[in-house]
Amino acid sequence: MQINTKPLYNIFSTAYENKEFDESDLAAASAKAIGTEHVKVFINEDDYFGVIPEAMRKMEQPLADASTIAFFLACKGAKKYVDVCYSGEGADELFCGYHAYVRRLVNLQNPDYPNAPVETYYIGNTKLMNEDDKKKLLKKYQGDLTPLELARSMYDFDETTDDVTKMMLCDLNCWFEGDIMLNAEKMSKAAGIEARTPFLDSRLYDVACHIPSEYKVSLEESKIVFRKAAANMIPDEVAFRKKLGFAVPARTWMREEKYFNIIKSYFESDNAKKFFNEDFLKEMLSDEFLDGMNNWRKTWAVYVFLVWYKEYFG
Repeated sequence: MQINTKPLYNIFSTAYENKEFDESDLAAASAKAIGTEHVKVFINEDDYFGVIPEAMRKMEQPLADASTIAFFLACKGAKKYVDVCYSGEGADELFCGYHAYVRRLVNLQNPDYPNAPVETYYIGNTKLMNEDDKKKLLKKYQGDLTPLELARSMYDFDETTDDVTKMMLCDLNCWFEGDIMLNAEKMSKAAGIEARTPFLDSRLYDVACHIPSEYKVSLEESKIVFRKAAANMIPDEVAFRKKLGFAVPARTWMREEKYFNIIKSYFESDNAKKFFNEDFLKEMLSDEFLDGMNNWRKTWAVYVFLVWYKEYFG
């Protein structure tokens, strides 16, 4: 009798030449520790930019999250091996994996920091542009209803609810629902993969929501209880590594001449002129603007919208 020693599962991860964004070696170490096979899905610039129109068409709405494209390509790579996979959506929201939670605790310790109530400013990654940026960018600016006002109903908690819990629940209702889960559902389906999300199991969700926030995040670390649980199975250098997130080299690639010119062509298109002020579009492509903290994401948001608009309206 021949025994099949092939691993029952594969672990898939994206891989890049740019090591600043590549965590595939850590994924390989985790796969080895739990006895599964690791598959790297290599992504280069041409792969990435080449699939953006298809991704936006399958997404059906513009989604300005650069990891969307990488997730789509990862699902395409996984489809060569499997029809069903597990995906980790929900872990950061339920177990407080975002840096913003740590920053809030650190700021609360600083008597000189202007600590406004969290419900007066926090809407997480959902807030990409401030109102001044929107006024400069949009030909028809309508500021009657701001993102913060839309999120205000999510802060209807009693006075005993701590700040981290408020932020976590806001992220679950805004960022998670409108970006993370939308991305997972649409892109996996587009690639022909059935993606299951075990962290959203109702039993695990119930447990996570009853864990006090001090067991999830501290002044030094996020996702505390989750990391300690993971350390029982994977190497410490993986379990306790500083969070990188699903980072992709989009902000680096978009500065390369070939891909910069692709973005520029969309910014100079007739479609762009329908919605956006040309002077600010030019500013958004300047080195001075792109060198600003997270400004590349604003440029990316406009680019992705224009790709989506062209796919649907020509």
